[in-house]
Amino acid sequence: MGHCDRYFAFFCSLNTILLWTPTLLKRVGVATTTEIGWLSGAISVASAIGMVAIGYSSDRTRERRWHVVCCGLVAAACFIALQAAQGSILLTVTLLAIASIGIFAILSLFWTIPNAMLDGSAAAGGIALISAIGSFGGAVCPALIGWMNVATGSIYAPLALVGAVLGVGMLTLIVCVPRARHEVTLAEPSRP
Repeated sequence: MGHCDRYFAFFCSLNTILLWTPTLLKRVGVATTTEIGWLSGAISVASAIGMVAIGYSSDRTRERRWHVVCCGLVAAACFIALQAAQGSILLTVTLLAIASIGIFAILSLFWTIPNAMLDGSAAAGGIALISAIGSFGGAVCPALIGWMNVATGSIYAPLALVGAVLGVGMLTLIVCVPRARHEVTLAEPSRP
């Protein structure tokens, strides 16, 4: 399966942050649709800035795996911590912004890892399989969150589940995926 489980976990978290942020903001006490829009927009701006900064760091150091893993684990922790923030708009927005930065940074870095490991026709087939299984996670996860939300009466249990899935996906990345050949050679200084 390779990177499929990690992309599945990533897509679950991506669709969760995109689809459920307005609902979560409303539940935590944001009064109007306009305020929800402004706060969601601020989270998106923070995500764009964070994605560029983390991508720059990854390019500068020529390291991909740990950047992706750290972003994923921080985002996972934020999803799990949201329950503790349910009484605070500020803490909820902060956790959502940090999670969103991590998730969108993964989006900008993820494909560098399989591309560095796969060659030729294996790359095309591998990328197609990873993308298909990841997209399945993006389709299944919002429905699962909605079902769990109705069944439990709480949005926080399914968000914690998404955090756990993302955390496990990131741990499998660091444990099961060796450093890419290209990562090693790019990091070494060139010799005349």
